[in-house]
Amino acid sequence: MNFSIEQLQSFVAVYEQGSFSKAAQALDKHRTTIGQVISNLEDELAVELFERVGRTAQPTEDATLLYRYAKQVIEQARSFDKLALSLSFGELESITIAYTSFLPPKALSAVRKKLQELHPSMKVNMIIRNRETIREGIINDTIQFGLVNVDSRNVIGSFDSTLVNNISFGLFASKSHEIHSIPKEQRWGTLKSSKQIVLRGMIEDKMEDKIVLSSDCEAVDQLTLAIQLVKDGVGWGLLPRLVTYTDFDPGDIVEIEILSFMSILGCRWPYGHRTQNT
Repeated sequence: MNFSIEQLQSFVAVYEQGSFSKAAQALDKHRTTIGQVISNLEDELAVELFERVGRTAQPTEDATLLYRYAKQVIEQARSFDKLALSLSFGELESITIAYTSFLPPKALSAVRKKLQELHPSMKVNMIIRNRETIREGIINDTIQFGLVNVDSRNVIGSFDSTLVNNISFGLFASKSHEIHSIPKEQRWGTLKSSKQIVLRGMIEDKMEDKIVLSSDCEAVDQLTLAIQLVKDGVGWGLLPRLVTYTDFDPGDIVEIEILSFMSILGCRWPYGHRTQNT
C-alpha cells in the first residue's frame, strides 16, 4: 500500500481535532475534501477509522493504533523538507544543541570545536534543558541535537540516538572537609548524614535513587556552582571527574576514598546525542 502525505496529514488532523470541519480549518481545506481523503484512506486500508457522530468524528481502535505511526511519518517528512531546504542554500545556517546541566564543559566545548571545523559558518546555539524538554524539542524541531545521560525511548520512535561516551563520577569534598579525617570504613555512613550538593538536572532526569545518597542534600542548577560549593566546604558532591580534576587545583577538591565504593554505588552513566530522522 502507498499512502500520500496528504492522506496522513488529514487523518492526523481529524484524529486530533475530533471533527472534519475543524481538521479542514487547521489544514486550510474544504470539509468535503477532508471527508473524501479520509474515505479513500479507509477504502485503501479496508478499515473504518472514524465513527461519524453528529458533527464529531470519533476514532476507532484501529485509528488509535495507526495514529502514532502516521504522526511520526509526518514529523519525519517535515524534517526532510526543512533539511532539504537548508541544503539547497549550501548548508544548515544554524542548529540548537540542548544538554543536561551535569555534562562537563570541556566535553561540550569539544563538540562545538568539531562543528566549527566541519561547518565554520554555521551558528550553534547551546542551551541547558532536562531530558524530557530535550525530547519534546526534538519532536517539534526546535532542538536539533540533544546530549543526554541515558536513552529511554520506545522501540518505535521519531528520532535516533548514538552512544557517545561514558562520564566517570566520583565522590568529592574540599581538602579541609572532616570526611578525610575519618577512617575509610566509616566514611560511607558519615556521607549519608552529611550535606550533599546535588545537581538538579540529575534529579529531573530521574536519577535521584542513584545519586542522592544523603538525607541532607541541596540541589543547584549549574555544575560550576556545585563544584564551587564543594570547594568552599559547603558540602560534598558526586561530580564528574573530567571537570573536577582538570579545572581545579588538586589541593582545592579531593576525591573521597571509601572502601568497596564500586560495590556500593555504580558511578558511570552513559550519555549520547539524539537527532531526528531525516
